[in-house]
Amino acid sequence: QSSQKNYSTVSMIDFQQNGYEIVRQLLDAERINYLKREIKHHLNAKSTHGIRHLDKKVPAIAKIANSPLIRDRLKVYTQENLQLVRAIYFNKTPKNNWLVGWHQDKTISVRKKIATPGFINWTVKQGIVSVQPPLTVMERIITVRIHLDRANNDNGALQVIPASHRKILNASQIYSITTSFKSITCSANAGDALVMSPLILHRSSKAKFNFDVYSIKERAIVHLEYARTKLPNNLQWN
Repeated sequence: QSSQKNYSTVSMIDFQQNGYEIVRQLLDAERINYLKREIKHHLNAKSTHGIRHLDKKVPAIAKIANSPLIRDRLKVYTQENLQLVRAIYFNKTPKNNWLVGWHQDKTISVRKKIATPGFINWTVKQGIVSVQPPLTVMERIITVRIHLDRANNDNGALQVIPASHRKILNASQIYSITTSFKSITCSANAGDALVMSPLILHRSSKAKFNFDVYSIKERAIVHLEYARTKLPNNLQWN
């Protein structure tokens, strides 16, 4: 128990300093294969950039997202109560392939717009209301990206710049950091999870598909976001 506590303390400190951690084999092969079957059964995956509200569309995702397996892992980073506030499915394939430049995830989805100090850049896309909240809200969100397939440099694994998560950055600051500091490729196997601050600078390239017997035909991710805070002024998470 003491060894586990020491590991958790080190892991929490590393996460706070670097803004990310790769957790190896958070889910075993049986669970991963089950999730892939359930996603295929419930989704008609035509979106090229992600299917939102995944937990509402695939019951198995809601179950795993709120399971002790995930909840116990999140306790490594915080003892505060967390609620799942976003669940998205991303899958790069030869037909659905894209790149994303350096950015921070700095918006949240809410049920409706209520003008609130510090909440800026309101948008509505496909009926979803999004807004950029203050840093105090963003720094209390933890993202867990569960890999359903192997991810590496060839098929668009996420790249991050460690310790770039401590404030909300503007375009010139992002350019300065991304041209001055080395990035890390978060290579992962199926079942591994990338736990990160949404504010860490990250990007991904297009996947390369060579179609030989060893190539990766997909790069699927279940993207889960958990929040440690209630929103002010009667704003509600969507």
